[in-house]
Amino acid sequence: MTTLTTETAQSDAEPGQVVVRLAGELDVSTAPLLGAVVQDALGEAPKQVVIDVESLTFCDSNGLEALLDARDAAAAAGAGFRLSHVHGTLQRVLDATGLDAAFSKLTQDQGQRHRQQG
Repeated sequence: MTTLTTETAQSDAEPGQVVVRLAGELDVSTAPLLGAVVQDALGEAPKQVVIDVESLTFCDSNGLEALLDARDAAAAAGAGFRLSHVHGTLQRVLDATGLDAAFSKLTQDQGQRHRQQG
């Protein structure tokens, strides 16, 4: 059984920004959780949603689809959408699928600032 934990917080670094931290595996069984968490975050009408994937250990095609759906939901709500701390499996999946350019990403320094203040 795969697990995904989430933590959502307002960013102290950027007013109007919501940071969703993911830990664990993003796959067919956990992807719906990401959608629900992002929908809840969008209910607060943020200017931007940041998905922090530093502690994400696995992402399959269903997880990638959930990230694309979350990006699209944010855009439909008039919010920006960025990924933070992209590395490892997720970076390889984005590279292999050619979807790396489909996501805006925080630089390492920006991501670290959000981790410290968020």
